[in-house]
Amino acid sequence: MPQDEDWTEEIRKCRNVKEYILIGKADLGRCGHPWKTWDIPINSDKDDVILPYRKEGFKRIDLEHLSVYQICRSDFYSNGKWHHHSSIVAFVREKH
Repeated sequence: MPQDEDWTEEIRKCRNVKEYILIGKADLGRCGHPWKTWDIPINSDKDDVILPYRKEGFKRIDLEHLSVYQICRSDFYSNGKWHHHSSIVAFVREKH
């Protein structure tokens, strides 16, 4: 998704969607919207705010074991190891 845009709300509204996966720079606002997509609070001092994907019954699972196989334009090699900036995140609908 482009920066500061969120398409996940439309995905979550579909009751038959059990899981969706986002690939890109999570949590930094470079892919998707910081709050609507990734749950990064903006202009909020409340601790009891319910995350948008949580309201729809989804839980977040960071797939770090897969993310290491990605190549991002901002990845770099330093001090004998790769520094990855892109990630794979699954959002799974919790059963009720």
